[in-house]
Amino acid sequence: MANCLYGAYQARHFSCDGAKRTRKRSVKLFGIDGRVHVGVLCGGPSPERGISLNSARSALDHLQDDLVVVHPYYVDVGLDAYRISQAQMYCNTPSDFDFKLQDSGQRFRNLQEFAQHLQEEMDVVLPALHGVWGEDGGVQKLLEDAGVPFIGTGAAEAEAAFDKVRSSTAMRELGYPVLESTGCSGSRADLELEIEQWMASRKLCQATEKLVVKPARAGSSVGVSVVNGAKEAAHACRALVEQGIGKEALVEVYARGGIEFTAIVLEGPHGPVALMPTEVELIDAVLEDSASLEDNMIFNYRRKYLPSDQVRYHTPPRVPKDIVQAIRRGAVSLFRDMKLKDIARIDGWVLGTKFGHISAPDASRQYLLCPGGLVTFTDINIMSGMEQTSFLFQQAAEAGFSHAAVLREVLFHSCCRSGVPLPNHLIQSTEGAGKSARRKVFVIFGGNTSERQVSLMSGTNIWLKLRSFKDLDITPFLLASVECADSTPVHEYPVYELPYANVLRHTVEEVIESCQCSLSESNAHIQVLSELVVEDCKNAGLTDAGSLWEPFRNPPPPKRVKMSEFVHMAKSEGAVVFNAIHGGAGENGMLQQLFEEEGVMFTGSGSSASALCMDKAMTGDCIQSLAQEGIYSARKRTISLNDLPTGTHESAPWTFQRLASELGSNELCVKPGSDGCSTGVARLVCDKDLVKYVCAVRQGLAQIPPDTFQSPHGIIEMPLPPPSALLFEPFISSRRIVVCQQKSRGGEQLQCVGDSEWVEITVGVVGVKGKMHAFNPSITVAESAVLSLEEKFQGGTGINLTPPPPIVALPTAIFQAKLRIEKVADLLGIDGFARIDAFMHVRTGELIIIEANTVPGMTPSTVLFHQALEETPPMFPKDFFRSVVNYALEEKP
Repeated sequence: MANCLYGAYQARHFSCDGAKRTRKRSVKLFGIDGRVHVGVLCGGPSPERGISLNSARSALDHLQDDLVVVHPYYVDVGLDAYRISQAQMYCNTPSDFDFKLQDSGQRFRNLQEFAQHLQEEMDVVLPALHGVWGEDGGVQKLLEDAGVPFIGTGAAEAEAAFDKVRSSTAMRELGYPVLESTGCSGSRADLELEIEQWMASRKLCQATEKLVVKPARAGSSVGVSVVNGAKEAAHACRALVEQGIGKEALVEVYARGGIEFTAIVLEGPHGPVALMPTEVELIDAVLEDSASLEDNMIFNYRRKYLPSDQVRYHTPPRVPKDIVQAIRRGAVSLFRDMKLKDIARIDGWVLGTKFGHISAPDASRQYLLCPGGLVTFTDINIMSGMEQTSFLFQQAAEAGFSHAAVLREVLFHSCCRSGVPLPNHLIQSTEGAGKSARRKVFVIFGGNTSERQVSLMSGTNIWLKLRSFKDLDITPFLLASVECADSTPVHEYPVYELPYANVLRHTVEEVIESCQCSLSESNAHIQVLSELVVEDCKNAGLTDAGSLWEPFRNPPPPKRVKMSEFVHMAKSEGAVVFNAIHGGAGENGMLQQLFEEEGVMFTGSGSSASALCMDKAMTGDCIQSLAQEGIYSARKRTISLNDLPTGTHESAPWTFQRLASELGSNELCVKPGSDGCSTGVARLVCDKDLVKYVCAVRQGLAQIPPDTFQSPHGIIEMPLPPPSALLFEPFISSRRIVVCQQKSRGGEQLQCVGDSEWVEITVGVVGVKGKMHAFNPSITVAESAVLSLEEKFQGGTGINLTPPPPIVALPTAIFQAKLRIEKVADLLGIDGFARIDAFMHVRTGELIIIEANTVPGMTPSTVLFHQALEETPPMFPKDFFRSVVNYALEEKP
């Protein structure tokens, strides 16, 4: 099949497309080792460079195999290019990359040398870059000029698609219905007058009409705002200039009452095909001083890339079948008309048929006007994000593609179009082969705690990485206890066995909704749409379409069972349960006890150790016995929420002073009494801070806005449902680590500020009970005194240092700290793996233990990966998870 398709592509594409993308060398690498060498570019100058890193990690995880070798490259904000190792790809953030490149990256002298290297060494390049330079034709022009085959749209077409003003004009001229809009320069003195005149010509209210302001040349998630009237629009345009996002902007009529969607288009040997579109539903956040629901309806960076209850995705959109098909047909048509290549993501709206401020479709686009709504397109993204649960993988899974399969299809098509020979069996699917002979692993995640969304990220990451082992049969399960009343016993908790596509959702609630939809009698129209998408994919020559479901014609439905039935299933099938449930029953010993009683193998610590570590106060009491060995516990005080003051209660100052006196500190650290470590953690410096925090908990706020408290901080994600008790500890002032620019070569260096000799560390431990091994500790250069959700789980901010460099802590102190961490793990009875957080004395290695997490975060950017990669030999993420499974198979002492 591969030879046939390759031959067809030579005949069809070499004469027309090859003129621009002709190779300047003969193919060398494939001839030497029989494998395809793919250069994956990540980073770049865009604010979305953190997402670029996640995309590149996905490419490495799912493309790398016996036939494909992935070579990562990083481009910094100044467009300096570096060759990096595969291990470096698991650095957490762009700041991580930038800081560590000074010592570990192979820097090219200039972009021309970089392009020449790619031309000589790579068979094909995947520019996993988003926004400026990555999607605006910049990197494409560099590669074209050097004759480097690459995946995606060419330079001229990319530039036209990326510019929102140009693309909007082009779509209108091509006859697509387009929202009324105008291009503006934020630097013009008469900007407000210009916008007023445009609004008057369109009969829009100049003072109150709701408008959307977008930077003309930036990613689709950057700098977008909703405003009212010309004055606010002009202010928003100028703000884009001040923030350095861009001088040009698109001012567009707000799509009031519309349904937002996004559609992935893939190009096959026989033409492009649109996958199943996704509806983006925005939900009002509960915030202090929040505006109205409609004012917050912006699909911004945070909502797109962080686990949040503020957005839900629906694949397919909740619209009639004819509208879904119109979206797909229109997206394919636009892909062709804009001369896009290989892959793209196209965004738009379904509007009411009487929506007035939109251009009319021409005769050839009348299919976009359906009885139930009008389809319009707004944004073209030539390189879709490739995070693990991105739109690309969500929509591809609905057509029966695994992550690896859809990336392989894109790679195959691009190579064929560029004349790159391929192994005959490169695109042969291996899904579902030999399952009966493999060890079963049940990965369970979800739950009902405030960390359930992080648990979904962890579980998805574990499931996907373990799928690469041919001797393992991995099945994902969702603990849907969020559906249950507080009084529901654990063995009655509902559990869903998930088909592939149902896992790839933004939140636990979305996963449950998708399962319920799949099991409902009204699901027939979705099955019909799925069949149409699969058929279209096969007609386009995408050979892996539907391969996840074989021998099924349609995807198997999810199965809903009780926890007791799940445990019995694991027992009868000899499965290892990989527990990725953070907090609650997943971490307090309740699930572990169920598994122990039935003799089920499971990862992590047993019920007693889990219960002990979950109770932070009990953990502290236990650790006190190690004080003579230089291991201490911070003082702790747990108080019922009902006993804490709110509002202007006169007891607030007295309560704060009493706590400060008991804990021996003028500043306090507050956190939920028995929840995870990533939500609700705040620094309190006065009684007003205490009152504000308690009020936020009692009101059930999802977030506390930045700088609510006296000490500067970012958004604080709050636990939901609210905790019944709060834990107070002394706020320990640690050594502040600052990143400074070096005068020579523009590099970066660390500087320690302050007199404290303590630094906050986190340390992973692995092994069997009583013989735990500590990894090298990590410290994070945080943006505030308490690590944010982003710094813990989402690449985008902060620098991770593993191990801390000598300027921060003495190597002898780090060595002693590792020995002490192992003693703590053994004392607590930890088994398998865990993460221990502590303050470390930078000269002696003495420890003040904060907490032990028996089910630590296992997201794609977890610090455990950094630490495992520092081992000798380095342990890659999938091997780390495999070791955890192996520990679970060992006989318990």
